[in-house]
Amino acid sequence: MKFSTFYGNIQKKKRWTAQSAIKLKSRYDVNCAAVIGAGSIGSRHIRNLRSLGITNVIALRSGQGEAKKIAPDLEVKEVENWDQLFACRPDIVVISNPTSLHPEAVKACLPYVRGVFIEKPLAGTLEEVPELLKLIKSANVVSFVGYNLQFHPAIKVIQEFLQSERAGKPLVFQCQVGHWIGDWHPNEDYSKSYVARKDLGGGVSRTLVHEVHLAVELLGPARSVFGLLPSSDLLSLEVDSVSDMMVAHSSGAVSQIHLDLIQRPAHRTGVISCLRFGRKGSEFSDRRPNGASGCVA
Repeated sequence: MKFSTFYGNIQKKKRWTAQSAIKLKSRYDVNCAAVIGAGSIGSRHIRNLRSLGITNVIALRSGQGEAKKIAPDLEVKEVENWDQLFACRPDIVVISNPTSLHPEAVKACLPYVRGVFIEKPLAGTLEEVPELLKLIKSANVVSFVGYNLQFHPAIKVIQEFLQSERAGKPLVFQCQVGHWIGDWHPNEDYSKSYVARKDLGGGVSRTLVHEVHLAVELLGPARSVFGLLPSSDLLSLEVDSVSDMMVAHSSGAVSQIHLDLIQRPAHRTGVISCLRFGRKGSEFSDRRPNGASGCVA
């Protein structure tokens, strides 16, 4: 995978977060929801939908994942094919199957729904994205890709800080995420999970892509990207288990991003450093997700 191809042309408008909300848009009433892929994250989406008062939920799944059956307490109707799914007339669909299968699912659902929520990332390759965006726009449906970390309170503190006069000019975003793959689903064989399979769009660069999204959201579009995919003796997978990226943003800032499927316990850390200019010279200001800040002249 070429980082310059996959991430280098990402375009992000900063207004997106400000115009987005966790709650479903009130444009349409939602009486029936479809969920494509009902593994761990799909089941979580089903629970969230029910908590919102949407009790009519239909699931279409391959049954090839580790979870062979949907938990009975979810009270979900399962169907076997697309025709049966669309006969239920879903208002919205949640795409939560493996990454490489997202484009096919989106294309199949667009003519039949008013809204589509797609788990991150949108697709397994950048080449598939332009057509998907064009189809979504022409279908005139409400759409969202599940980069939900942008709504975390700590991230909102950072966004407010960067938008304030005291922030100065962002200089560098440094972050790392580590999560041992064996702890994701302890009762499953991780080597068979979609995260570990190239054909399903696995690998740490795609699966833990939240920080890449945040870098572009906070500091602007990527102008160029340099990346390394170091091998690890701790994991023997056909996908990348360690990923290090250096992103040069159009704003002049730089992001340094480390992702891995190795570290234990799981953790996520980051800091944004900004530079202020004044009559007394320059001053650095750091902002960390826990809200702590410090300045060094």
